[in-house]
Amino acid sequence: MTFSIIIAVTILLIATVMHFLPAYTPVDAPLGVSVPASRREDPVVLAAWQRFRKINAVSAVALLVITVILGVTGHELINIAWIYLQIGVVFYNWISTRKLIQEAKTEQGWYQEVHTALRGSTDAGKPLNVLDPIPVPWWGFITSIVLSAAFALLLWWRWADIPQRYPSHWGPDMQPDAWTQKSVLGVSAGVIIALMFNFLMLAVTMIPWYGRINLRSTNTPLGRARLQSQMEMTQSLMGGLMILLTILLAPMALAPLETVSYYQVYLIIGALVLLAIYLVLTYVLIGRAGKAAEAEVTQALGDAATQPQWEIPDRDRFFKMGMFYYNPEDPALFVEKRSGVSVDFNYGNRRSWWFVGGILLLIVAMSVIPSVTLG
Repeated sequence: MTFSIIIAVTILLIATVMHFLPAYTPVDAPLGVSVPASRREDPVVLAAWQRFRKINAVSAVALLVITVILGVTGHELINIAWIYLQIGVVFYNWISTRKLIQEAKTEQGWYQEVHTALRGSTDAGKPLNVLDPIPVPWWGFITSIVLSAAFALLLWWRWADIPQRYPSHWGPDMQPDAWTQKSVLGVSAGVIIALMFNFLMLAVTMIPWYGRINLRSTNTPLGRARLQSQMEMTQSLMGGLMILLTILLAPMALAPLETVSYYQVYLIIGALVLLAIYLVLTYVLIGRAGKAAEAEVTQALGDAATQPQWEIPDRDRFFKMGMFYYNPEDPALFVEKRSGVSVDFNYGNRRSWWFVGGILLLIVAMSVIPSVTLG
């Protein structure tokens, strides 16, 4: 049942993120579809978002009920399957719902009488389509490294207390069902994974500071200010997320110290609850940051804040499935996401392949290390 609770919390988190997605998507690209300024509040656009939210809510409730009913069976793979099913439903919902806007845009010719242009800077010399650098949350990374180092020191200090054979995997009932022999590499596996995870998170947070983030979905002063403010809040909250996720990895890192790890179960559940609360709080704070920025710009510029200095052309052909930007002719390496508040690559730029390859390699290494070190 404990494992079912974890699955249920995960389903709720995914549903919550999807429910608030409209608030963190550029108004010029609802559901990843380019629309001119005059069509942002079109009934088709509003109906599409409403349909997306409704399907997301219904599917989440159905999966929660299934998880609770079948949770008593204790089949780990069956429980995990509901998460993948939910992700599949979300993806299908995104693809099918955005077609409503695409079809209306094509049939009604939304861009036929719109004058569009591509520009890169304002008269003051400050690029309008590039975000300001956003500081790295070093406090979160350093705290996470200190926690990981504390795990390593505790294992070293209590090396003699570690049994020659200790649990390496737990079943749905959170009881050990696999064991491994004591070794330096095996005992250190959890700490190594925690460190690799910390550096992966650091790499993600360094992009908004060192990378030039180009805007490809909005060009109004209001849109730029909102995204800048939301990105700054997101970057700051990532520091806390690093710490929480490091704590969540503690049971794996400290597994060699206990043969019957009841405290680990409570730590995992507690960390998951904190993580869920923190993620919900994150979305609330990001939303408030965006609204505060909008209010400030609107007060300063009035109606001009919501009016684009020029209309961005219909760029749907460059956003595959409305999510992945692919434009070999665009020199930009980093662009803002069309869904959510984050940064993505221009996959048409070959330099992005090195970044993606490095991230995938690190993720694969994090997945392989436990099986190699723990046998």
